[in-house]
This record gives sequence, C-alpha cells and structure tokens, in this order.
Amino acid sequence: MESNPTDAPRASSAVKDNRQPVMMTADEEKAAATVPTGDEKQDHDTKLETGLSQPAKLPERQRTIHGIKWVLLVIAILSNLCFYAIDNTIVAVIQPVIVKDFGEVQNLPWISVGFLMAGTATALVNGKLFASFNAKILYIAFSLLFVVGSIICGAAPNMIALIFGRVIGGVGGTGMYLGALTLISVNTSPKETTEYMGYLALVWGFGSVIGPLIGGAFTDSSATWRWVAALQLLDYSGASRSADTSSQDKGYDHMLFAVALIVPVPLYYIPVFFQLAKGDSALRAGVKTLPLICFWVTSSAIRGRLMGKLGWYQPWYIAGSILNILAGVFLSRINITTSDAVIYGLQVLSGVGTGCYGQAGFAVAQRLVPPTDIHRAISLMLIAQLTGTTLGLAIAGAIFQNVSLPRVRQIVPSFSASQLSNLITQIGGGLDDQLDEVQTKEVLTIIVDALTDTYILIYAAAALSLVLSIFFTPKKLW
Repeated sequence: MESNPTDAPRASSAVKDNRQPVMMTADEEKAAATVPTGDEKQDHDTKLETGLSQPAKLPERQRTIHGIKWVLLVIAILSNLCFYAIDNTIVAVIQPVIVKDFGEVQNLPWISVGFLMAGTATALVNGKLFASFNAKILYIAFSLLFVVGSIICGAAPNMIALIFGRVIGGVGGTGMYLGALTLISVNTSPKETTEYMGYLALVWGFGSVIGPLIGGAFTDSSATWRWVAALQLLDYSGASRSADTSSQDKGYDHMLFAVALIVPVPLYYIPVFFQLAKGDSALRAGVKTLPLICFWVTSSAIRGRLMGKLGWYQPWYIAGSILNILAGVFLSRINITTSDAVIYGLQVLSGVGTGCYGQAGFAVAQRLVPPTDIHRAISLMLIAQLTGTTLGLAIAGAIFQNVSLPRVRQIVPSFSASQLSNLITQIGGGLDDQLDEVQTKEVLTIIVDALTDTYILIYAAAALSLVLSIFFTPKKLW
C-alpha cells in the first residue's frame, strides 16, 4: 500500500487522539519536512494542469504526418494563404479604376476596411469553431466562402455589391487563414512550428506584395479588374487538397498589433507614390515594390529557421523595431525629387525589419501557453494582426485625406468635395485632364507630401513595438 505523505509530519507533532506520538530521528524529521503536504501537492498539480510550470516540462507535440502527404498538405496550406494575402492588397492599385466605373468615392475605403473588419469580427468565433469541430471540414468550408466572396466582387454591378463581396471574402479568408495556422500548429512539434510559421510569413509577404503587381497587370491590360476575382477560383482546389489531414498574457498580441500597423502603409502607399510622383503605370509601380517583398520574405525565412534552432525571440523583435523606425523616419522625408534608388534602399530596410518579427508572435505565443489554449492564442494573435492592419489603413487614409484635401481646395476652390476626392484619387494622367500645368504641379506636390505623411505611422508603430519588446522576458523558448 502507498503511504500518505501527510502522515509523517503529523506523527512528529503532538496528537490529540489516543495514539502515542512516534519518536523520529533528526534525519527522519528532515526528510519528512521535504515531503509536500496535501495542500501543497494539490497546488503543485494545479500549476502543472494550468500551464504555470515551465513550458519545457510539458509533453511536446510530435508530427504524425510524413512523406508525400505532409508535402502536399504544406503546399495546399501555403498556396491558399498566398491567395488570401493577394486578396488583402490587390485592390491597392485598382481603386482608381473602380472609382471610375462605379463612382461613390466616399465608399472607397470600405473596399479594404470592410474586408479586414469582417475578418476581425469573426476571428474569435472561428477560433472556437476550430477548437471544437473537424479542422479539415472547416478549412475547406471557409475556403469555399472566400471564393464565393471573390465571385460576388467580380460580378458586382455597383460599389455596394462590391463591398458586400469583400465582406464575405473577409470572413472566409480569415477562417481560412486561421485554419492554416491551426493545421500547422497541431501537426508539428514546437521547434517545427517556429520554422513553419516562418514559411507562412514568407508566403504571406510574397502574396501581399505581388497583389498590387497582379492588380496592376490587369488594370494595364485589355482585361478588366473584374478578372482579379477569377484568380480566387484556384484557391478552392488548393483547399481541397488538404483533405488528408488528421489534426487533433504575455503581451505578444499587443506586439503583433503594433507590427500590423506598420505593414499596410508601405504596401499600399509606396505604389501610389510611384504612380503619382514618377508617373509610372500601375504594373510598373507594383514592380518597384519588389525590394520590399524580396527582403521581407528572405528575412522571414531566416528568422524562422534561426529562431527554431536557437530559441531566442526577444532580439528579433528589438532589431526589427529599430530597422522599421529608421525606414519610417527616412520614408517620411522623401519628396517628388527623391530618386528611385533611395526608395529601394528604404524598402529593403523596412522589408528586413518586418521580416524579423512580423509573424513570429504566432509561434512564440503557442510556446508560452498550455496545449489546450493554443487555439485561443492563435485567435487572439489573428485578431491583433487584423485589427492593426485595419487601423493602419484607416489612419493612413485619414492622414492622406485630411492633409491633402484642404490644401488642394485652396488651389481649385470651385471644385466640390466630391470632385476634390476624385481628383486626389485619380492616379496617372488624371490631374492633367482637369488642371492647367501650374495647378497640376502644385496639386501633385501637395498629394505627394500627404503621402509621405502617412509614413509617420511606420516609425510611430515601430517605436511602440520597440517599447513593448524591451519588456519581454529575455529567455529561450526551449
């Protein structure tokens, strides 16, 4: 029979019943004192159950899918994530064409913001669904919903229908993104999770930056922007290939929120700068953002690999924040005469900085919570990312509008508010069609100055992320 660990301490003290106290030697009393009492043992067990003990002592997940099945699963997940990332940014260069077709410039911000807000509003619910039901079926269902939203956008007869399609696509895309994070997390070991999250970040960055390239290619060709939706039809076939899967407060959400404030500004407004200041076409402007994507994805891959091997995470956050502060400060100082080479260099700086820590929080947070809370951690991190991106676009758009409109109104006081809004969103030759040469130059200078003011958000958010990263616990993940 097993002895009760509490008998020894009670035996060494006076007892109130009729039993005689047992005499113990000094060594026996010392040994008995080290045995936890019933309450202490219960507290110890509770800490193990709630994850308050060291994460390394918890049983680690091991990957159970190998070989060609694993390769196909990863390819399917990465391809779907790429399409979702493309859909996030593809409207960056086609907005003027949409306004030309539909008008309603006052509703233009909802094309981007509606997509992100819908995803943010449903992320927590989607996370609960993935924690409670079959992840494979949910992943395919959300992928199908994403495709449906894209089809609605492609067939939209007016701006309201287009926004509705973007909202549907946002809900489906967020569920698909959350499914990708969940499937990778539950099917890999902790060290592999860090590495594969780096691959997800790489693909996310790639898709985010080629989005404007694809949009520009359609805009500049005989095909219309509506054919952009046809790309998303490829997404469902990729989702269905993942059918063989069988998956079963440290402040990192605040950090991802700060990072997400940074990301959309260069992605959306650097192509616009090239179109306005340099007179580039939509496609050429998208090509000129390649330095950003190349160094973003490369930095993400290197960070994922090294963090998975070394285990340190705080230095990546600090380094990435500093690089983005420098990039944001210098981007906010460019003007209409700044050379392309300078802007390329600043894109490299921002790309490397963002890649250092852009999506590292997904892997870090999972390592610091109990296995039962991984779904909740992923959902909260996703909400932080989407909220940051939404606010980043909204704040940058507000800065651009509020800085440019009053100054442009002084040059063309006869224009109505709607005409002014149309004027500053007509990329390329739109200014020459409505203004004389002197007015065109003045308005162009104002618009470019307003664009550079949006880059202030980059170093402001990077400074916030630097402050937050300083308070991280300087320790290894394993």
